[in-house]
This record gives sequence, structure tokens and C-alpha cells, in this order.
Amino acid sequence: MNANVQLFELPVAEEPEPGQPDRIQHGCDYDFDGSRMNYYYNFLYYAWTIADEEVYARAYLDMPEEISIFVPYERLKGDVAFAPLLRYLQRRFVNIRTFERAGDGYVLRYRLRGAAER
Repeated sequence: MNANVQLFELPVAEEPEPGQPDRIQHGCDYDFDGSRMNYYYNFLYYAWTIADEEVYARAYLDMPEEISIFVPYERLKGDVAFAPLLRYLQRRFVNIRTFERAGDGYVLRYRLRGAAER
């Protein structure tokens, strides 16, 4: 496992639960080349408003234990405004990836402690 991956414990449930998304939508994206399918993505799209900015994440339904959030890791870990969002995701997903604009793409950043690597 990557040494930069932060292991986390399952957060304690809270009522009301902080970090609830503003909306969750189901979507799919696909491409055909003639009669051949090049790709098919079936996903849930999560959206939050944090500090007047829309933040979103995708969970692909063929990988239900994982989510990718479109926030760079340095910002996610360094801004307390993201803490409730991160706890929300940690209660639902084993793996949390961030999208890095520096060309790294999706990078695994958080994993539930004790979860099997895939």
C-alpha cells in the first residue's frame, strides 16, 4: 500500500449527521464506436456547497466501496470546512480518492483501517 494513504477508523454515528450532501444524483456515461461500447460508467454523483463553492464526488456502482472526490488532497486535509464531508464519506466508503490536477489523476488517499486491499 502507498505510504501516503491515511488509514482511518470508522467515525462514530452522529444525529443529525454532519456533511450531508446537498444532492445525490444517479448518472451514466458511455461511448459507442459503431456497434462496440468503448466505456460505460454507472455512478452516483454527490454535491456539496462549501464556502460558496460546489464540491462534488463520484462513486462508480461497479466499485461500491470507493469514491473519488474532485478536491486536491492538500486542500481536503488542510481546510477544516471539509472535515464534516470527509467524515460523511468515511462512514460510507472503504477507499477515498482525490482528483489531482497535476497529472496524477485519481489518487488513493484514505482507506478504512483493516480493510483488504483490492
